[in-house]
This record gives sequence, C-alpha cells and structure tokens, in this order.
Amino acid sequence: MPDLPRAPTETERAVLELLLSVDFPGVAEYRDQARRAVVTERCPCGCLEFSLAVPDDSHPASGRAQVTAWSEEQQVHLDLETRRGRLAGVALTWFGEDDARIAPDLGTFEVAAGPGA
Repeated sequence: MPDLPRAPTETERAVLELLLSVDFPGVAEYRDQARRAVVTERCPCGCLEFSLAVPDDSHPASGRAQVTAWSEEQQVHLDLETRRGRLAGVALTWFGEDDARIAPDLGTFEVAAGPGA
C-alpha cells in the first residue's frame, strides 16, 4: 500500500466527485475541501473505503452532509463521512457476493443527499 498520507487516486477522486455531485447545504465548501484533501487511511481489505484529512485552513461547511450513493446492480452503498464541517472519508457497505476489493462501476450509482439519504 502506498505511503500515507497521499493524494487521492483517480478512483478515490471519482468517488468523491460522485458523492459531491448533488446539491445540499455546504456542498461548495465540501467540494473545495475535496480538491485539497489527502487520503490518510485505506481499509485493510483493499476495498474502496478510505479516510481523508483536509488542510486546517479549509473553510468548514455549515451544513451536515448526509450523502449516499448506491448501486442496486452491484449491491454497494457509498457514504460520505464528515466531522464538524470537514470531509472525513468514504464508507463502503457491500451487500453482494462479489469481491468487495473490485472497484465498483460508478456509472451504475444513484446519489441522494438529505435526511435518510
């Protein structure tokens, strides 16, 4: 596994862009944070779950992000994790029988923001 912290990979950046593609209060600040975020941890199993850190001088978002992307086809949920207005990472829940280490096809995902997302 590459040294950490490090810049997000192309796949990790695509996941962040997917999760931040919907509008919700504070999304502009979270998008700005995503451009400057670094990956601080990866799930040991090799799946697409990762933790982030943003620079201290990043403007915190005023709204709490509740963003979920899911793919019924692949039986995968991706959740944006935030703490105190800052990006914290992406959580992955895999319901299928396929290997969770296979990068999901992001083109099959739907994204929603808000309570219950």
